[in-house]
Amino acid sequence: MPYIHHIAAREDWERSKESGVYEVPSLKEEGFIHCCMEDQVARVLERSYKDAAETVVLRIDTGKLTSQLVYEWSPSMEATYPHVYGPINTDAVTEVSSADAFASGDAVS
Repeated sequence: MPYIHHIAAREDWERSKESGVYEVPSLKEEGFIHCCMEDQVARVLERSYKDAAETVVLRIDTGKLTSQLVYEWSPSMEATYPHVYGPINTDAVTEVSSADAFASGDAVS
């Protein structure tokens, strides 16, 4: 199965496990949840999350997603990124890694 990744605040992830769905403000503000491919995680962490505390990387099985997945060009990042147009069902998340471990290359693939 293909996988995508989403960088999340640990608190938001923990809260979503109770409801079974993960949602973030970008879903209401932009209409989708920002995700990335495995080889893009370190770049996104460095660019947007380097000062964030308690951050985790969610590994998402795209075959289990119940919301629409669209790959779109990001002019600011000059690359194509996956966007989830709806909440992420928590049963699609197959692994949760600390952002520190992922950035250092110690996360399990």
